[in-house]
Amino acid sequence: MTDTGGIEGGGKRKREDDKPKRVGELDSEEELVKRRALEAEEKEIASMDVESLTGPPGGPPRGGGNGKLSVMYLDAGQGDCTLITTPAGRHIMIDCGHDNKSAEVDFTGEETPQERTAAKEAANTRRKQVLEDAVNGAGFLNGGTHLDLLVLTHPDDDHNNTVAQVLDRKTIGSVYFSGRFGTHLQNTQDLLNTGGTIQSPLTDPNKPDDATDPTFLGAPKAVFCRWADPKDRAKGTEVRIQIDKKAGVLNAPGPKGVAVDVKGDAGITILVEENCTVTILAGNVQRDDKVVIDADKLTIDDGDTVGKNCGSLVVLIEAFGKKLLFCGDATRSTEQFLIAQHGGRLRDTDWLRVAHHGASGTSSIPAFISTVRPKNVVISAGRQYSSFKHPRWLAVKRYLTWFTTAAAAGDVPVVLWRGDGKAEVASPPPADRSDQVKVGMRSLTPVADRNGCFTAVVGYPVHSTPKSITVDVNGITEDTEDTEDTEDIGGTD
Repeated sequence: MTDTGGIEGGGKRKREDDKPKRVGELDSEEELVKRRALEAEEKEIASMDVESLTGPPGGPPRGGGNGKLSVMYLDAGQGDCTLITTPAGRHIMIDCGHDNKSAEVDFTGEETPQERTAAKEAANTRRKQVLEDAVNGAGFLNGGTHLDLLVLTHPDDDHNNTVAQVLDRKTIGSVYFSGRFGTHLQNTQDLLNTGGTIQSPLTDPNKPDDATDPTFLGAPKAVFCRWADPKDRAKGTEVRIQIDKKAGVLNAPGPKGVAVDVKGDAGITILVEENCTVTILAGNVQRDDKVVIDADKLTIDDGDTVGKNCGSLVVLIEAFGKKLLFCGDATRSTEQFLIAQHGGRLRDTDWLRVAHHGASGTSSIPAFISTVRPKNVVISAGRQYSSFKHPRWLAVKRYLTWFTTAAAAGDVPVVLWRGDGKAEVASPPPADRSDQVKVGMRSLTPVADRNGCFTAVVGYPVHSTPKSITVDVNGITEDTEDTEDTEDIGGTD
């Protein structure tokens, strides 16, 4: 497998026959034929649209849809996994992983090191089983063996380390992933090959391990979304697409992997149904060194120096006139990209999956919140078991501050902490009634034995996983069975 760096740069991948010839050197007849064939192929590729390169959006129609969009934000602890069933019955999974270091164990302090290790391993096994049961359960695949779309937002383990387990021996129609890192291309394919995870839905049923069918749809698609070049936009340049001719594929031999390189404002439409469209709006956004200073004088930047998080894929689902946005671990750079490229389209988003587990120092910049104008937000975080202490109080506060200006209603019990960062210690959850009202809180009570942790009742829709919603012609309905964990946002210091 080769690095996708040539595509990342927007140029064509360098081939041996692209080397400049010495003065006076002429092409042989055979070389000339090859060169003309390559030129014809490149012209053909340039004339194709996204759908023709990626295969039928979402894979073959699965049938069995009930005419509604179902979204399950699973409780992945300090991780993320979302399961989506479209009105036509297609199944989509966005990420599937959790943080092994944030094992959900309540220790008494009397355990031996061996007992603590064993308890953490057992807790992580349980978490993986919870995710696997949800994928295979009645609410999603219901015992089926085909996933139409898999979206891997970025390379972090807490977003993909359970994919191989939950999709073992299943077929996958199409895979999209953030393609900035060549090693991630290799790792993605290794991940999906583990245990024979990917099998072609079109192969001989008597040979379940044979994935050599030439119409196999499972080759990963590396996604590159960029800031639009003003010169290209002025010329009306269309979306540009390239095929990675050297990239291998799952269980080769098979079709070549497809890399989609986008310039412009449209994004990549990966599924179209009568009442549902799924679009990738950002991916592989480049990290920059700019910062934002919020109202609490907290510096918000991209966090990681290599830019894995800002390269996250961002997915928008539009169904029955409603908008659902999934941000992965997007950071300030990604959010600025979304504001500039898709601000109008994202206005008044109905459900926002908050970026980066509710981190306050990398994501959820005020300008993004005021542009998206979310009506509901849902946070996937490890709460009291996570060393990252997500979600952070100051990130939650930004959403609460926004909601006080919006026409939102309905009390939501949550647990908040002030965190241990200097800015958060200096700006804890409000202690007096007047300050509570300013950020939409009905009440605030310290939690016994949890330093810096508060139980609050907020008047606005800040939700934690697990959470399930249904979208249809009548609007959005929340699943009332998600009760216990839905009311718990926060944790201990």
